[in-house]
Amino acid sequence: MKVPITYTPIHPVDLVTDGETSAAGITPYRGTSLSKLRNEMGPDDAPSCTTTSTTATTATQSCAEVIALAPQDYLYDAAEAGTWKVAGVYGRTTSDNDDSGDHLSFNYGYDMWGGLGTTQVKRAAKLTTDATPSRCGRGGPSPSRARSLAPTGRPASTPATRASRSPSGSRPRAPPPTRRSRR
Repeated sequence: MKVPITYTPIHPVDLVTDGETSAAGITPYRGTSLSKLRNEMGPDDAPSCTTTSTTATTATQSCAEVIALAPQDYLYDAAEAGTWKVAGVYGRTTSDNDDSGDHLSFNYGYDMWGGLGTTQVKRAAKLTTDATPSRCGRGGPSPSRARSLAPTGRPASTPATRASRSPSGSRPRAPPPTRRSRR
C-alpha cells in the first residue's frame, strides 16, 4: 500500500537538500517521545519539493512523498491503527573517497524534530456476509409447516385468518353442539 503525503516545511534559506548528500522529510511515529519510539515508518525515496517563497532567512517549500506501507511490517496489531505523531527529519552525509593518502572517511548526521503534527493511520476492514437463502436441512421445519409469528408472539395475520374473524377482532366461536333427543 502506498500512502501519499504532502507537507509544507519552512527552513533556513542556506539549508540545502539535494537528495544525494542531504535530505529532509517526515516520518510518522508511535511512542511517548522520539527517544522512546514504539514504531515508525518512513519513505523509501527523497521527497519532491518545490520552493514556494523565500525571505532573507527562510525558505518555504511544498513537498510530496510516498510512504510504501506494508501492514505486516508496520502495523503489528489493531492497536497500531489510530493517531500517529509526525516528526521532521534531516540527514546529511560527507565522504572523502580519495584514497591517495590511504585514508577514506564517511560521516553521517541525522536530526529529527518531533511534535510537528499528527496523522491518522487506519487499518483496512472488509465485511463479508452470505445472505443467500438456504434449504431447510433434515429434521428442520418444512416451508409448508413453518409458522410465522407476529411481533406480539401470536401467529401472524393472513388473509384466511382475517376473513374468519369478527369485526371486533376476536375469532367467532363455534356453535355449541346440538343434543339429539331420544325418542
